[in-house]
Parts: sequence; structure tokens; C-alpha cells
Amino acid sequence: PRSREAPELVIRHGRPREGRHSLQIEINRGLYMDEERIEKTAGFGPLKADIDRLIQAIAGFARRQSENYGIDQYGETDA
Repeated sequence: PRSREAPELVIRHGRPREGRHSLQIEINRGLYMDEERIEKTAGFGPLKADIDRLIQAIAGFARRQSENYGIDQYGETDA
């Protein structure tokens, strides 16, 4: 999606009042790719490792929050 569509996607998929949040992260290709040659640069590996850690942290946070609020993997509450 184009950057101008980003807010619409977050709004469409997030439902904060229901405990369902949405997050979109945009990454500048210049950090990991030679855009003229369409090739990975030396920055690719370190950026991938950083993104992997970020995803693990976000997933862990979401898991803990769902456990705290009694929400299962399908977004249903125990109540």
C-alpha cells in the first residue's frame, strides 16, 4: 500500500475499544537495499535481526495482554 493509505489500513483493521489494535511499520528500502541494482546491502542482515527482535517483543506483549484480559487466540473473551 502507498503511504497515504496507511492510516486507512490501521483504522480499518484496528478496534481499540474491543482490545484489538493495529500497527503498521514502514521501512526505508535504502536501509537494506541498493535501489538502483535491486540488491541487498550489508545493512540487510542487521535490519532483519532488529525486525525479528521487534516482532518477538510485540508478539510477547500481545500474548501477555491477552492472558491478562482473558482473550483467546481468536479474540474471544472468557466471559
